[in-house]
Amino acid sequence: MFSDTYFWLTAIAAIAMLSIGLVSFIRDSKTSVNRTFILMVLAVVGWIISNYLSNSGEIGYDGALYANYALFGFSYSVGLLLVRFVILYTEDKKFHQIYRHLQLVLWLIVPLFASPLVTKGIYREGSVYNIEFGPLIGVYAILLMSSMGFSMYILRRNRRHVGRYEKKRIATMFVIIATCAPLIILTQFLLPATTGWFGLTNLGVLPIFGVVFGLYYGIAKHRLFNVTPSFTRSLVYVLTVSLLTFIYLLLSTAVSMIVAVQQSWLIHLLVNGTLILTLLVGYQPLLKLFRRITDKVFLQDMYDPKDIYDRLNAKLVSTIDLRKMLRDTAIFLSEAMKLEYMVFVLHSKDAGYREFGSKKYAGSRELQRYFTTHPVLKRQPVIITEDISKTDQQLLTVLEKEDVAVVIRMDLKHISYAESMNFVIVGPKRNGYSYSSEDRRTLETIVKELALAVQNALQYEEIRQFNITLQQKVDDATSKLKASNDRLKKLDETKDDFMSMASHQLRTPLTSIKGYISMLMEGDMGKVTPMQRKALEEAYNSSQRMVYLIGDFLNLSRLRTGKFELEISEVSLPRIIQEEIAQLRATAESRGVRLIYDAPVTFPTICVDETKLRQVMMNFIDNAVYYSKPSGGRIMIVLEHDQESVSFRVVDNGIGVEKAQQKHLFTKFYRTPSARKARPDGTGIGLYMARKVIDAHGGTVIFESQENIGSTFGFRLPIVAAIDTQNTPQ
Repeated sequence: MFSDTYFWLTAIAAIAMLSIGLVSFIRDSKTSVNRTFILMVLAVVGWIISNYLSNSGEIGYDGALYANYALFGFSYSVGLLLVRFVILYTEDKKFHQIYRHLQLVLWLIVPLFASPLVTKGIYREGSVYNIEFGPLIGVYAILLMSSMGFSMYILRRNRRHVGRYEKKRIATMFVIIATCAPLIILTQFLLPATTGWFGLTNLGVLPIFGVVFGLYYGIAKHRLFNVTPSFTRSLVYVLTVSLLTFIYLLLSTAVSMIVAVQQSWLIHLLVNGTLILTLLVGYQPLLKLFRRITDKVFLQDMYDPKDIYDRLNAKLVSTIDLRKMLRDTAIFLSEAMKLEYMVFVLHSKDAGYREFGSKKYAGSRELQRYFTTHPVLKRQPVIITEDISKTDQQLLTVLEKEDVAVVIRMDLKHISYAESMNFVIVGPKRNGYSYSSEDRRTLETIVKELALAVQNALQYEEIRQFNITLQQKVDDATSKLKASNDRLKKLDETKDDFMSMASHQLRTPLTSIKGYISMLMEGDMGKVTPMQRKALEEAYNSSQRMVYLIGDFLNLSRLRTGKFELEISEVSLPRIIQEEIAQLRATAESRGVRLIYDAPVTFPTICVDETKLRQVMMNFIDNAVYYSKPSGGRIMIVLEHDQESVSFRVVDNGIGVEKAQQKHLFTKFYRTPSARKARPDGTGIGLYMARKVIDAHGGTVIFESQENIGSTFGFRLPIVAAIDTQNTPQ
């Protein structure tokens, strides 16, 4: 029954060791460290299997002898491979060179130890075979123990020259060797050799379980062989199955020894059935217990990346304020991923370096200086401190001094930050665990999402700052504009007062001038020659235009002061038009322009302000004369009516009005560039006042124009009261 127990223990230990070796080899089969480790695992498996076979009485004398040969050959190979593995793992260059020179000799010794020189013979004693040692057993023992002691020395020697995370891995391997190797040597060699009972070598499989559990612990907690922590999930099932099997074997063996005297197969069947049933019932509770234990010991930093992404996105869309967003994000991720801290460092030429994080991190200044002189992040966007311990000692020193576990570059496309060094500094995990590849992928994804959010926040901040600056400038400009507007209003009032006063003062002498010129033209003061008459007519027309201009200014002043009123009377429009044409005909002829007017035979008399309407019609005709083409200009003056309204139009073939300028034409003091060029002395108030007069009469202005073809100006007035619809023009 004992042999069955040893068989199962040996099988479980072999399977557990092989699973670790295969996982590490599959993870990275190209490195010498992992290849050496899988060879060492195979040697250990060969060792424990040959040890079991050497004690099995079922394989005969020859089988047991050759199993002992294999036992010593495999055990010595384990020692050599352990030394090689430790040298490669620590990258100890000094001992690596020594090992390279000695390894051929050391490996050539293997066949000597797997021979009668160590196992001279065997003899059966009870159920096991004892060994008769050969002359090289002492050399074998010294070399085997030296290999294990030398391995611990190399680990201890190189532990001082590596980073914090690598120290933990080396410490784990050191503890495994220091704890399990003496037990293996004690149970496999010293006790059997001193007691003479080689059946004790079967106990050598128990320290192998210590190696297995130690390796599992190193893999789960410190990413030994770069195996992810999720591998520890399998540990739960391995531990559960192993413990249940171990308990079953122990209980079955103990019960079998108690009931062996009865030699009853029924009792054996009942006992084993009860044990199996009990273990099956206890499987689920035991599995849950181990899961809680392993989660607490190994997986306390486990998290759901999808849950973190969802919660992070909710936080990112909840605010656009850069400082609050990054501070809240750092605090959230520090709690969710069990991190000591997280700090975002942004740099721009305008604002310099700015830090946002779960704590004040003054040490980043040294990192900033380091990355300025040695921009490793430009080549490597993600740096995990524990992964660079053997590649960049300078960077390792800086990161460990600053207690930095991970540095990730944040690529921003914002114009102020695109060429700057922006990065995320992450502290160690609170439980001391290493960063896994899953942690790295999670952090990289988070930083990419954050980069977009930061860009949006920076743009928002830029727009907000621009709005504040713009608002200040608008307020300042508005204040200045208001002050200027107040001054302009006062100036405008002063101007209107002056124009009103000046117009009143000018109208009296102009009336006198017109009167004396009229008397001269009529011969009241003597005979007038044709040449004198022409001059007097020109002077009279100019005086009349001046009177109209003064009238416009007076009306403009009245509009400003609210005193613009119509003086309605019965008016014959055909008569007014003939009088205005008579006054302007000489001017038109002097410019080579023909005035064409077909007076209507009958026309209604309407009620309007004669003075103001006369001024409007004169203004339209006068403008047509001055803006017509010299020597060839033609002006059509049209007066029409229907039952509801009368219309007056002045059609010329002059310079016309540019299309872009037409919408401004009837505004105060506005003149088109072509008008200023054709008539520099214009004021720009004639058309403005014309619209005001027509609007006051309840009429509408008529205007059409094409550049370089001609224009039509006029108005349409409603017939308010027809006095004599059959009046003929005088």
